[in-house]
Amino acid sequence: MVHEVTKNISAALALAVLLAACHSLPPAPPPAPVVATNAGNAGAAALVTPPARSAHSGPLPVRHLPAPAPATPNVPAAPITGRLADGQHLPVVQSLLRRAERYRRQGRLDLASHDLEQALRLAPQSSLTFLRLAELRLQQRHLAAAEHLARRGLLYSRSIAERERLKAIIRMCHPPVSRSVAHP
Repeated sequence: MVHEVTKNISAALALAVLLAACHSLPPAPPPAPVVATNAGNAGAAALVTPPARSAHSGPLPVRHLPAPAPATPNVPAAPITGRLADGQHLPVVQSLLRRAERYRRQGRLDLASHDLEQALRLAPQSSLTFLRLAELRLQQRHLAAAEHLARRGLLYSRSIAERERLKAIIRMCHPPVSRSVAHP
C-alpha cells in the first residue's frame, strides 16, 4: 500500500517536472516607444521607435560558423593504463580501504563492509577492493557472496598473488564433499 502511494507520488512528480521542462515562456512584448526631448527645443518631444525585429529567427547562416576541423581517420583510442586506471589508487579509495581494515580488526564488520562497498562504488574495477570485500564476506560466513566477489575480482586482477588469494577464497566457498563409501 505504502509502496503504491510512493510510486504514484514519484510518477506524479516526474510528470510535473517533465511538463515544467516542456513549458515555454510566452514571447516578449514588443518594446514600448521611447519619448525623447529635444535639448534645443525644451517644449517639444519626439517619438522614437525602436528598430524592427529581425525577420530571421532560425540558426545562424553557415558563413558565420567556424570552419570544421580536418577529418582524422578513425583510430581506436589507446587503452587506459597507469595507476588510476582501476581507481584503487585514488586517495579516497585508499582511505576507505585503510578504515575498513581498521574496522575489521576491531570486529566491526558491518562498518568495514560499508566502507568496502563504498570503495567498490568509487573504483568498480579494483581487484583489491573485490578481494578485501570477498575476504570480509567469507569472515561473515556469506559464502555465496564471497565467491561471487572473488570471481568478479578475478576479472580485473593483474597480480599473480591477488589471483591466487581470490582463487583460494573460491575454493574455501566450495569445501570438498566427503563421500562415505558403503562396504558390502
